[in-house]
Amino acid sequence: MARESTGWVTDIARYWRLFVALGAVIALVVMTADILIEGSLRTFDGTVSEIFDTRAGLSLHTGLVALAFISEDVYAVGLVVAVLAVATIAARSLRPALTVVGTMAANWVVIEVMKTAFGRTAPDTGEDLFGVNALSYPSGHSANTIIIWTLLLRIIFGLWGDKISFLSTPLRRFLVVASLAVVFGGSLVGLNYHWLTDIVAGWLIGIALSMLAPSPLPEHLRPENRHLREAAQRTSASTNPARAFGTNHVLLRGIFSRDRLTATKSSTETGATRTAATASPASTSAASHDGP
Repeated sequence: MARESTGWVTDIARYWRLFVALGAVIALVVMTADILIEGSLRTFDGTVSEIFDTRAGLSLHTGLVALAFISEDVYAVGLVVAVLAVATIAARSLRPALTVVGTMAANWVVIEVMKTAFGRTAPDTGEDLFGVNALSYPSGHSANTIIIWTLLLRIIFGLWGDKISFLSTPLRRFLVVASLAVVFGGSLVGLNYHWLTDIVAGWLIGIALSMLAPSPLPEHLRPENRHLREAAQRTSASTNPARAFGTNHVLLRGIFSRDRLTATKSSTETGATRTAATASPASTSAASHDGP
């Protein structure tokens, strides 16, 4: 019985990304259905839009405009290109670029299909309608935020995680992504560019696609294989003095120094032994002449 329970735990740990993606899809379907039948979530959308209507507050409105401006696709693409260029060189592989670009392309297709299919008006139109010539639901910016930062942090942690202690735990990486998503998504709601459920729908799509995306790193650079990589480096260091010297020259210098000291001591002892052996026949010969 204990073995069976352990097997279930192992399977969950192995396929947890798939379970998260499935949960996000189910939540998206349920939320969309509630909105279409004018359920409580649609009513809540109207309430939130009224609360965060910033048209009367110029200073807050300016700040939200700045946040929305930063989250524009052009800046996101610039960031992605810069990080992927460095990651491709560091990993010596096109896998990071292909994974991120492919996932973003899949997201664009999903978002455009859903926007066209639902045709929801934005809050700044003053009405909440479906099936018209509008593209509010779901939010593509929100989906892109989740996808970009989730994949980029996986790449950054995989390549340079040992140098960036702040990203050392999954919780911290999740908090970074969640904070950016809330800040940028909140700015779009505050500006009446999107209903709250538009933002949440975008988050759910981004979560599903980023979880379903293959690893953006080659197998030997993935964080879960770090222990194998370290073991291989230790083995290589023990069998390759030149590489070991490059990784821990202080330790090996001490070892080599002791080796030289041992060799010198052994040579001295060997020389003394040879001297004693050379002198021994002479003393034996002398003794034989002194005898009766």
